Amino acid sequence: MAFGARVARDEIAFPLITTHLAPVVIRCHRQPPVLTRAFPEGWIVRLWPSLAYRMIDRRIADPLLAPLVEPLRAEAGLAPMRRYMNGWWHSPDRIMLLFPRWLGSPPSLPDRAIHTGFLFHDDVKSHDNNPALYQYLNDGPPPVAITLGSAMRHGRALLERTVQACTAMGQRLLILSKDSEQVPASLPNTVFHSRWAPMDTTLPRCAALIHHGGVGTMARVFQAGIPQIVIPFCHDQPDNSDRVSRLGAGAWVSPDSVLRGGLKKVLTKVLNHSDMRDRCLALAADISPKMAIDKACSIVAETKAT
Repeated sequence: MAFGARVARDEIAFPLITTHLAPVVIRCHRQPPVLTRAFPEGWIVRLWPSLAYRMIDRRIADPLLAPLVEPLRAEAGLAPMRRYMNGWWHSPDRIMLLFPRWLGSPPSLPDRAIHTGFLFHDDVKSHDNNPALYQYLNDGPPPVAITLGSAMRHGRALLERTVQACTAMGQRLLILSKDSEQVPASLPNTVFHSRWAPMDTTLPRCAALIHHGGVGTMARVFQAGIPQIVIPFCHDQPDNSDRVSRLGAGAWVSPDSVLRGGLKKVLTKVLNHSDMRDRCLALAADISPKMAIDKACSIVAETKAT
């Protein structure tokens, strides 16, 4: 959140582009994003979005941002303001949305907002530096993969339940986690743990991916053309999981449900849903990283020229 640049734009007329990675940041009263599934907060957002946005600004966003923004505005000779997240934080010149239109294009989207599609960064590590992983992938049918994100430090119980569910189903499982302490110490021979794997070449060889709902991981699964099961925790994850479900590209399950043994039912449904796999392949065909990069560069050049 480059609020310094946004304040400077109010002081000095220069072209500014705001970029967003996920649709959750676009406020909409007719199609509000899923900010939380907690009760009653989640229902308030859905039924009374205007009230919810005012409450969020007054109780959370403004108290957090005012100490950062107001000194900058005062130094620039600008009048005090409030409700920074209610439109002001978007550049008045251009908004660049780094995701496809089909992922999020609410009716309230400003005309100056342009979708680029997903932009990817491929890891510089060699794709051939993990022979054990490729041996595992070659030795049997496509496994289900699971990653809970680099920020997840309390995933052991969730991984244990996932191992139990896949073992009961006779389903192979690939665990992707840098934090070995979160991985169960004893794994059956149908389960393989890798600290790292190139997503662009590994995911297409998997049957599905279970993940936390981060937009980067979600984008990689869309690109791979496989179903996804999202276990959302916070931030943009509840909204991302809702969009995956509504697109017919996967399902979501709460962490509590996983801990109670509910993953097996969801996983069985996803793996046996042929229409879902077809839908995933159709969405993958619409993803072109090169075109997205070219479009982003064009937007920057055009905005600079205005």
